[in-house]
Amino acid sequence: MKKVKLFTHTDLDGVGCAIVCNHLLNNVEVEYCDYHNIDQKVLEFINNNRFKEYDLILVTDISVNKDLAEKINEIQSTSKWVLIDHHATAKWLNIYKWANVNDYYIKSPCEENLKTSATSMVYDHLIKFQNNACEELSEFVEKVRRYDTWEWSTKYNDTHAKKLNDLLYIIGRENFIKRFSTNPSIYFSDHELHILEIEKFKIKEYISTKEKQLRTLQVLDYCAGVVFADTYQSELGNELAQKNPNLDFIIIIDPGSLKVSYRGVKEKIDLGKDIAAKFGGGGHPRAAGSQINQRVIDSVLKLILN
Repeated sequence: MKKVKLFTHTDLDGVGCAIVCNHLLNNVEVEYCDYHNIDQKVLEFINNNRFKEYDLILVTDISVNKDLAEKINEIQSTSKWVLIDHHATAKWLNIYKWANVNDYYIKSPCEENLKTSATSMVYDHLIKFQNNACEELSEFVEKVRRYDTWEWSTKYNDTHAKKLNDLLYIIGRENFIKRFSTNPSIYFSDHELHILEIEKFKIKEYISTKEKQLRTLQVLDYCAGVVFADTYQSELGNELAQKNPNLDFIIIIDPGSLKVSYRGVKEKIDLGKDIAAKFGGGGHPRAAGSQINQRVIDSVLKLILN
């Protein structure tokens, strides 16, 4: 029996990778990481020689820095590493044979290209070695892809995909993983539907309150809206961006977790490359994130506090 180590992101897409691995692999040990600690956790894993205990080491929905990539490359011959990501800011990692970073599925000329998610890429990677493809699992994977790429809103109007993300944050990561690792069906139970309806009301009230706290600042030559919020960042950012077309994007600061989220609806700005990357983070054109660091403090927080 293969022993597998998985380093993955903390959001729905990262959790989706863990659920897919639980279904298609055995003996998976999962460690959840964010942008500020992924390099440290993987480096400690290597320096302590723990990588020698595993037959397969996966890094999903998050990337490593150049120094760490070189270190992984040096030991690749003695262990099996695979990095799978879909953030365009991490495409430079494709110089390594063990890395696969791709933000689109390239289809035939007559078909529309689809945006990737890490969950869908992990599923495609692992299903090649399986003889027990599960229709319910593939449906779950597609819902995660739609939510993470925001196609649930821009293309499909698939509120079910959004509710999947809501359920994750209502019942917590452990319960969510247990539920979908045991039963990958995307159809909600009566109890799940009930708590989702309650959550819908709470989100509406929360956004209404935060909308009154929105402030406008010049950040990196852009006109941004800034608000402090510790929950519902995606819903809040999208709603504020749509209601304020005069703003280039929305910055959501969560002091408790030391995270900054960037949300927008304008095509002229790639929030992952143009904004988050300049603050040490990354992400997608419409949704990105970084940690609160000195540059964020100098560029954003001081302006707010003043």
